Amino acid sequence: MTTKTAAYDYVIVGTGSAGCVLAARLSEDRDVSVLVLEAGAPDEKREIDVLVAFSELFGSGADWAYDTVTQPEMNGREPYWPRGKSPGGSSSINAILYVGGHPSDYDRWASLGNDGWGYEDVLA
Repeated sequence: MTTKTAAYDYVIVGTGSAGCVLAARLSEDRDVSVLVLEAGAPDEKREIDVLVAFSELFGSGADWAYDTVTQPEMNGREPYWPRGKSPGGSSSINAILYVGGHPSDYDRWASLGNDGWGYEDVLA
């Protein structure tokens, strides 16, 4: 029986945010070959696209479902530490929510001499 082997210039393990960017940049050079390995399944879960459903991914096949080591500062608890296992890595299982500040905060900054930081300014 013969075994087929392949050679690559670069092997990237994990397609999290950094792995994807690295693979894209390295692939710009047509003279090199890049192999990207990902332990997780394709990111086809509905919850990845529906951002407010991110917590439904915890403990799923898209999560390594780690616990930390014992934390003395937390009365010896070992908190759950979700880590993504799919293309996009942990960025795929995080809540990417936009939270804007209160208009009066921005207007106060502008009144203190910070031109362009008024509420209407930052909306543009």
